[in-house]
Amino acid sequence: MARRGTSKTLSGDVYSQLRDAILLGQVRPGERLKPTALREEYDVSISVVREVLTRLAEQRLVVAEPNQGFSVAPLTRAHLEELVEARCSIEGLAIRMSVARGDLEWESKVLAVHHRLEGTPIWLEGPEKVINPEWVSVHAAFHATLLEACGNSIILDVCASLFDMAELYRRWNETGTSTVTRDVAKEHRDLAAAALEHDAELAEKLLVEHIRTTRDMALTGIPALAREAAGEQPA
Repeated sequence: MARRGTSKTLSGDVYSQLRDAILLGQVRPGERLKPTALREEYDVSISVVREVLTRLAEQRLVVAEPNQGFSVAPLTRAHLEELVEARCSIEGLAIRMSVARGDLEWESKVLAVHHRLEGTPIWLEGPEKVINPEWVSVHAAFHATLLEACGNSIILDVCASLFDMAELYRRWNETGTSTVTRDVAKEHRDLAAAALEHDAELAEKLLVEHIRTTRDMALTGIPALAREAAGEQPA
């Protein structure tokens, strides 16, 4: 029997859980998402499941194909390049506006969330390399806070959607071996410093470099993208 609650509440709960499962890599890119299986897993009605899948498809975390159903969005070089171009343009605009308009309260938020980010381990303790879900959450909050003073809710909604799409590539890059090296903590420190100094031009430059470095790591660190670059067929 499906668990009780309002349709809106159940839909929101399942959306959050499935979205997290996708972004944390608990379901693989390209993997089929069968409504009947999800209905049983989350103990909700099939209509709630379809509503959630449609919402995730609108955000491009899920792909809906006629007569084939739903699947997690695949990782491709072409999509990554388009995503990076969009992020650099739109997030670049957002951070320029935010840094120019940010007040003392915003500065305090940037300081606080960056302090949390610095103090949160990226990896969980243990023999295997497993991303720390808390770091994922704080990292997203840091990037969102940098942009939030732009004051344009439409731009911020687009930025949030683009960031989620990029998380898929960042997550799966962890399982590969990239030839690109970086000091991500320093990148975040420099971004926070530029924002707090209200240097909009520098903040945009650093954010664009940050995004492009993540792309470069993904192109060599995600096996499927590396094979695609070499002209090989997907495994």
